[in-house]
Amino acid sequence: MLLDANSIFYVFLPILAPVIAHFGWNPIWFGIMATTNMAIGQVTPPVAVNLFVGARISGISMERIARPAIPLIIAAVAALVLITAFPEIALFLPRLMGML
Repeated sequence: MLLDANSIFYVFLPILAPVIAHFGWNPIWFGIMATTNMAIGQVTPPVAVNLFVGARISGISMERIARPAIPLIIAAVAALVLITAFPEIALFLPRLMGML
């Protein structure tokens, strides 16, 4: 998609809210999962807004700034897989704070 994260949330959240409720998913877990997805999407092509901003501010090329970001993207994808497979990871702090 060629939308920024805020636009995606505004467009799809009203559509997905009933789906989340129907399947009995925790909305906090879904929000954390969706936000992690958006963060990964903002760093990877075709959008890569965060990389473009970093390259522009630092004055170095996009290729030079993208290479060090690869391990961070891999770590974010691994975290997303863990959060998706084990929702308890994402819900640990809200439970600890008494929000659930």
